Amino acid sequence: LPLIHFIPAEVKANLQVGRRMSTKLSRLLLNLEVFKSLSSILPDKLQSKKVHLSRRPAKFIQRQKGLESPQAWAAFYSDQSQTTLSLSNVGIYGGDAEGLVELLKINQTLTTLLLDNTHLRNQGIELLAPVLKANQSINTLDLTNTYLAPDSLEVLAEVLEVNHVISTLTLTDNYINKAAYALFTTLKISNALTALELARCNLSDQELRILAEALKSNKSLLKLGLVGNRIESEGVTALSDTLKINHTLTDLDLSNNPFADEGAQELARALTVNHGVKILILRDAEIRSEGIKWLSQAYKFNTTVTTMDFSGNDVSFTVEDVADALKTNQNITTLILKGCWNRPNPKPLVEALAVNQRLQELDLESSGMEPQGVSALAEALMANLNLQSLNLSENNVGTGAKELSEFLKGSQTLTHLNLRSCRIDPTGIAAISEGLEESKSLTTIDLYGNTIELEGIRTLSRMLRLTQSLATLDLSGNQIGCEGSRALSEALQVNRSLTTLDISGNKLLCEGAERLSEALEVNATITRLNISANKISDRGTEAMSRALRVNKTLKKFQYASIQLVSEESKLCQMH
Repeated sequence: LPLIHFIPAEVKANLQVGRRMSTKLSRLLLNLEVFKSLSSILPDKLQSKKVHLSRRPAKFIQRQKGLESPQAWAAFYSDQSQTTLSLSNVGIYGGDAEGLVELLKINQTLTTLLLDNTHLRNQGIELLAPVLKANQSINTLDLTNTYLAPDSLEVLAEVLEVNHVISTLTLTDNYINKAAYALFTTLKISNALTALELARCNLSDQELRILAEALKSNKSLLKLGLVGNRIESEGVTALSDTLKINHTLTDLDLSNNPFADEGAQELARALTVNHGVKILILRDAEIRSEGIKWLSQAYKFNTTVTTMDFSGNDVSFTVEDVADALKTNQNITTLILKGCWNRPNPKPLVEALAVNQRLQELDLESSGMEPQGVSALAEALMANLNLQSLNLSENNVGTGAKELSEFLKGSQTLTHLNLRSCRIDPTGIAAISEGLEESKSLTTIDLYGNTIELEGIRTLSRMLRLTQSLATLDLSGNQIGCEGSRALSEALQVNRSLTTLDISGNKLLCEGAERLSEALEVNATITRLNISANKISDRGTEAMSRALRVNKTLKKFQYASIQLVSEESKLCQMH
């Protein structure tokens, strides 16, 4: 859609654009002569501090820019103003890394190198190793899913032994278990690494024991991510013993590891003496009532930890213990309990929230709450003067929207509100809109998958005319329709605060796209717009193209799964 006006008329006439227009266009544009005209605008884009290459093989990119040799490629990207180079999803196969090597020899300003989802493998790492050892500028290195074998990981370990600049290293989705000893023992001598991400690296208890032993003497690592490995209670026990000694680590994520109640008990014991960890994330760790009780008791007395995240574990029969910890420990600022209980009216938690007034983030997604529970929760939160983010998605808000509205009117700190799939009808939307009109702090609201319909979008549109704070609005998956898009369009022509709007999957049809185009021609604040999964006619796409020529502020435009319909279609004649 946004690129169609770049296509020469003679080429456009030959395009057979089908029902999956966005997919067909994206493929065609890679091969059409129009690519030359598009590439001519690249130099202006490259004036930013970040260079991101598209998802094409490195050699393809070299050909498009006339860069046949690695040396020429390096010269093109040796601009001394660049600080970030992203080669994410670019197929750098072994020897293709020569161009990158030449770049790193020349450029001394890059601080972030993103090589995630490339195919570096052993040959690529071996080529990069010497230059990484000598490099004095790159402090962030992402090697996610780069097919690193044990030999190449040992080479990387040698790099870390001599490089004293790399502080953030991501090795997600690489099987490093066989190279764990070489890699982890470098932590004993490395004083530079502060963040290490090892998600889904096939680590077991054996590898974690090696890591735990190294961390006993490490004084620099602050953040450690171990999501989605095979760590059970034995490995967590070894790590817990280390936490009794190591007070440097502040951020630990053990989510998606099956260490269960036994591991939770060992962590609880460590928390009674550890005064370093501030963020501890334990999602989907198969922890049940006994483990939650142990952890809740530890949270009562550990005044350093600020985050309590038990998402995906079973808190159904121990919510009272969690509530007691929340009452006692006023330093807890983040409480996340996604999908770990099912209580229509969580009275113990509501009572705790009335006492703990320092909470900044509350996430109760998929907690089985009914309108009565939502109302009680909103009333309890009115006493909180610090809450910044509230997630109630996939609960039955229903008539509880009235109390939520009153909370919005009174809150001076709430910036993010998530109400996805909350069964809010037009009456509830009217109440929420009233609260948004008076809110001076809310910047983001997500209303995906509710039953807003025409009446609801009209009340939201009135709110958009008045709000001065709302910047992000997600209305996807509702039933706005053509008439609703007319009301929304009129509001967008007046609104001066909204920067991100998602109206995908809303039955905009033909007239809806035209009305939205009228708004885009006038609106000067929206930078991100998503109209995916709608049915639009040729007339609608032409109107959108005209608007995009006029609009100077839109930076990201999403239109996936757009279905073209004819002007005579019954769908196009519906209102």
